[in-house]
Amino acid sequence: MRVKSCLWFAIVTVLHVWLGSTSAFALSCTASIGDIVFNPIDLTAGTVFDTSASVSITCAGDANRTARVCPNIGNGDGGVAPGGTARYAVNAGNQLRYGLYQNASRTSIWGSSQWAYAGTYGPPPVDIALDGAGNGSANRTLYGRVFTGQSALPAGATSTTYVSNFTAADVKISSDYTDTNPTCGSIGITNETNTSFSVSATYPATCTVTGNSLNFGDIRSLASNIDKQTSIFTRCSADTPYSVGLGDGLAGTGDPTARRMQLGADRLTYGLFQNSSRSTAWGNTIGVDVVGGTGTGTSSALQVYGRVPNQTFPPVGTYTDVIVVTLNY
Repeated sequence: MRVKSCLWFAIVTVLHVWLGSTSAFALSCTASIGDIVFNPIDLTAGTVFDTSASVSITCAGDANRTARVCPNIGNGDGGVAPGGTARYAVNAGNQLRYGLYQNASRTSIWGSSQWAYAGTYGPPPVDIALDGAGNGSANRTLYGRVFTGQSALPAGATSTTYVSNFTAADVKISSDYTDTNPTCGSIGITNETNTSFSVSATYPATCTVTGNSLNFGDIRSLASNIDKQTSIFTRCSADTPYSVGLGDGLAGTGDPTARRMQLGADRLTYGLFQNSSRSTAWGNTIGVDVVGGTGTGTSSALQVYGRVPNQTFPPVGTYTDVIVVTLNY
């Protein structure tokens, strides 16, 4: 009998295959936005008011790559006007229209790729080259403007400041690498971080006053009263109470119905009145003989009624006086 011996053994080969690997760091970008401060403004002036703030962005990620950052700015707690062309700052329920812009000429609105008007007004994409350590930064300017045509808004009653706060829900900083040339719309909420800032505009109560001269003309007889009138123009912030007083003149008598124009040592008596019948004197004592009103934000005319009463005819010549107009508010 033959016996066959069989030896079975296994041959094991361990194959190490190095496929290579690339170490990648998550992209993280943050921003700091300074407060937009309009201080102060005068809505009765009929002009725009401009200011700006700095936007500082820093990123950390892969070395020697470029990050595209989208600093999205939404409505703010004051809300946004229909169409997204303006935002609102609020004081006691009153809304002040203002805009936030990407450029100094205030033609490109700074919006958000995540709000209702993203198709028209998005954020400015900011490309940041990362250095060998994966770090980079950039600065931009956020431009603000308060619009004209708001003179009917009152100055603050209990506070003179209109405010809009932008919280983390309004300011979203998204980012991605530029390899595929993404838009802010396609970046969306990628790598999102948040920040906050505020917009404020101080609008104190304000008033101005201007006056026209009162000319009684060429007087040839003082046998009867000589009556003329002129106008004083006030312009006060809406809802602002004010009063206008008229001084005694250069040769004051303490009687607003018997002021005196002068020619050297000679005098010509006249009076200034609040009404056309010349029955209510216009002086400078608050609560007694001043004229009061409430501002509308636009120019208002007050009529001044003058009278040269019957009196002895003085030497001929030109008689003058200077009246100080005092506006209290």
